Order: sequence, then C-alpha cells, then structure tokens
Amino acid sequence: MNTRPTVNGSIAGMFRDYMAVNHLDNSLSAAYISNWNAESRVGILELGMCLKLIQEKHPESGLGIKISHYFQPIYSGLLGYLILPCQTLNDAVVQFKKFYALMWDGFSIDITEEVDSINISWSVPWLDKISNNQDVMEVVRIGYELGISCFIKMLQQLTNEHDLITPISINLPGIQPSNTLIYTTSFNCPVFFDCKDGAVRFKKASLSVPINLNNTFFVELLDRQAAAYLESINIEKNPRSNEFLLTFQKVLGKGIEVGHPTLDYVAKQMSISKSTLKNRLFAQGLNFQILLDKVRLELAKMYLEDQHLSLTEISSLLAFSEQSAFNRFFKRVTGLSPLKYRATFI
Repeated sequence: MNTRPTVNGSIAGMFRDYMAVNHLDNSLSAAYISNWNAESRVGILELGMCLKLIQEKHPESGLGIKISHYFQPIYSGLLGYLILPCQTLNDAVVQFKKFYALMWDGFSIDITEEVDSINISWSVPWLDKISNNQDVMEVVRIGYELGISCFIKMLQQLTNEHDLITPISINLPGIQPSNTLIYTTSFNCPVFFDCKDGAVRFKKASLSVPINLNNTFFVELLDRQAAAYLESINIEKNPRSNEFLLTFQKVLGKGIEVGHPTLDYVAKQMSISKSTLKNRLFAQGLNFQILLDKVRLELAKMYLEDQHLSLTEISSLLAFSEQSAFNRFFKRVTGLSPLKYRATFI
C-alpha cells in the first residue's frame, strides 16, 4: 500500500459540477482540477488543498457532503464496471474492497461483521502524526465526509432503495464543526467526530438487497459488454454449438471479472471436467487460450474507449497481474500499444 495516499483523478468531474452549479470561480483550485484525469493520481494533500480553497470561497458546513451530491459512478473510474458481475450490495462491497486501492490508494479498508451490522472503516497510517493540527484535521474531516458520502450514494444508486440503505452511524476524524445539523439530516443517523478512523455502519440485512442495474449508465455498460462478448466468439460459424459457446463465453467473462480466467474455473462453473471442456473446444477447432485472448481483446477495446478508465484499472479489470503484462498482450495481438490505440480511437 502506498504510504502517501492518492485518489483517482476521475473525481475531477464531480468537483467541476459542484463548482459550476455554485458559480465558484476559484482559479487556484480550478488549476488543480484541470490536471486531474483517469490516468493521474491526485495526492491527498493536493486534494486537501483544493478542498481548503473551496471552503474558503464557500465557507459553509458539510462541504464534502455537498460535493458528494454530484457523485456519479462514471466519476470513479472503474466503479461501474466492478458492479456488473454483482448480485447484491454485499457482492459490491467485496468488489469495492478488492479494487479499492485503484480509487483511493494509501488508505486501509476494513470490513467487520457483527451479529446484526457491518462496519466499514478507512484509516490512514500517518493520521496520528497530524491529529493535533486542527486546521489540517478540518480538511481531513471534509475529505472523509466526501468519501463516505460518495460510498453511501454509490450503494443507494445501485438499488434505487435510498430508504433501505441508511447507515446506523458514521465516524469522522477531525474536530466537531459548530453546525452539525447538515450531518445528521444528510446521513439520517448519529455522526461522531474526533474519531481515529472514518467509518460507516449498516444493518447487515440492508446489504442483502439485490442490485438494480436498470438505469442508463449501467444498461449502456451491459450492452457494450454483451457486444464485446459476441464479437469475441463468432457463433455464426458454429450454428449447432451456439448454446455451448454462449455459455462458455458467459462463464469465461465471469472468470475475467472475478479474477479467475482459467480452464479450471470455467470447467467447474460449467459442471464438466477440464478434459471434457478441452475436448469439446478442440472438436470445434477452438482453443481455450485463444478464446481467452479474444474475449480480453474485445473487452480491452471497450475499456480503452472509456476515457474515465486508466490503463492500470483496465489491466485489473482484465485480470492481468500487472499493467506491463496487459501492455505486452495488447501490443502482441494488435500491433499497437494501449495508449496508441486509445489515441487512434480518440
């Protein structure tokens, strides 16, 4: 884990929306935000400086909460894609923890279960060293309230059940502000300040709520993903094997999404032996690795067309061990580096 926390630069869109709606013309913070993009990592100190400048221009309580009102999945880079294989909010939280460093690096995230509740906490290793500086801790609190607010909004947007996804309590580092009304009314639960870590607690039952992807953003992602899958396997050449190939493609895609694109995983999910799977593919002139490469290639093209995804995020979504492995793969099968392909597409 990076000891100097950073966040994904895609959050710039949320800041731009907030500043535009509130008619904020802060040239210094705008200068920061203009350099944030999916390929960039924004240092937590830089983010804090930007929040401080906006707070000075717009001195009201709950700045982080107000900025989070403009949160959209698209502003968090790969978040939308992580949700596609999930069935429930609990699945989404597990995915969130797995890929959290790609969005907020340098924080440690801990999920603990109790009898009736689940507590999700975020900590920064060096926070104790600055805990006596009230000015800095105020900015830290704003950053935490922004992050936790976005996390709650993400869960609510995934279900369209805002009343069900209400936290039991929230912990925020930093001194208690003079006006706490916006915190209790926005979160609709007790909010505790001057805490060691930032945390949010939910009823365990609320995370069993099924995910609802029936909104424009997720429907578009699902349609594009389905098109990429169909492009990767030309079923017209094997009309009598459509059902088998479509099932294979779906399971292989699931394997990529969960990080297990292996023959073992696919065979197990299809309830057949590895040898049977290999033989059925071989009988149709197909090879597992070649099909895996084809699915990865079509998904890679889809991801590279999305300017909100970084190459690091794309390599993780495709279950490569590191970005360099993805770069080598893509250049081997296309003759272009991922960056050159993206530039050509643009």
